[in-house]
Amino acid sequence: QEAGFQSSPAIGANGYIYIGSLIEGVLAIDSEGRLQWSYDDIEGTISSSVGIGPDGTIYVADNVKYVYAINSNSNGLATSAPWPMFQHNINHTGRQAQ
Repeated sequence: QEAGFQSSPAIGANGYIYIGSLIEGVLAIDSEGRLQWSYDDIEGTISSSVGIGPDGTIYVADNVKYVYAINSNSNGLATSAPWPMFQHNINHTGRQAQ
């Protein structure tokens, strides 16, 4: 099966990019493009956007029925990035399509 992405990534305060994969689970990629870790104990595939809680927990849902909360060392969402996640920030204040 071919690897791919359908989810929107999120950028953690540690500079890592977190993204869900269709066959590889959740990936953490550093600013140099190197894979730092992956979480592949996923029931289905990931096509939902990744969310990062204030404590650094990574939240993502699979296409079957599960929502995953994965511990990370990100210490929350990046505050220096102008658009660190889907809909801009943890409050989703980005502009919505009309």
